[in-house]
Amino acid sequence: MAGWLKLLGYALRSLFKSRAKLEAENLILRQQINILVRRLPKRVRLTNSDRLRLVWLYRVFPSILNAIGVIRP
Repeated sequence: MAGWLKLLGYALRSLFKSRAKLEAENLILRQQINILVRRLPKRVRLTNSDRLRLVWLYRVFPSILNAIGVIRP
């Protein structure tokens, strides 16, 4: 829960910075890493909160799709 609040805080803070796009890309990458750290068997499964955060970030920063990529450990 604390990690999610921290991520939300970073997202809100990025709205007021001049480098908001770069920070949003970093948030997406951190989210992808958090998903992979869970080490689910074989296939990574997104939770509803993961989907909600990704949709929210996409709606705030539509160009964020350029930063999203599949990360393989």
